[in-house]
Amino acid sequence: MKINPGDLDYRDVYRLFMSAVVPRPIALISTIGENGVFNLAPFSGFSTMGLRPSLVHVNIGRNRDGQKKDTLVNIEFSKDFVVNVVNEDMGEAMNQSAAEYPSDVDEFKEVGLTPVKADMVKSPMVAESPISMECKLRQILEFGEFPDSNNVVLGDGISERGERGQPFCIKEIFQDISHFRRGL
Repeated sequence: MKINPGDLDYRDVYRLFMSAVVPRPIALISTIGENGVFNLAPFSGFSTMGLRPSLVHVNIGRNRDGQKKDTLVNIEFSKDFVVNVVNEDMGEAMNQSAAEYPSDVDEFKEVGLTPVKADMVKSPMVAESPISMECKLRQILEFGEFPDSNNVVLGDGISERGERGQPFCIKEIFQDISHFRRGL
């Protein structure tokens, strides 16, 4: 079967492409708004893009009404974000953070997760996350036409919190990965 993504509506293209690259870990992207309120949102469209420079990218679409998501608005304001890897214990909170909360609602409080002051960025880390990567905004690329446009946020990974130099196990949400070693 051949499928031309240009013949599909936005949601069908999203489903097609996101189901083609599996398994994918899920991250909670934490940000801070201009009003000082913390934001959390789950993203499976994220990955690293190199080591020197240490780049991270996050794909951020639009809200259902076509407006920018709070995550993107906050990154545009603060010029930073934190990628927090989600493990199985965080699953329920991750699902709750997918709701569309007003921008004046602290989503850490709403979903029961703990904000931790980051070392090098304004956005907070998630205490419960096994790995948190502090990122400074490098560039935002916009693709497509409104309201179906998509933004690719590129960040420089400038600090990481996690167990360095020791083997550890993370069972990411929706994946069947048992063990891996990290030789940092």
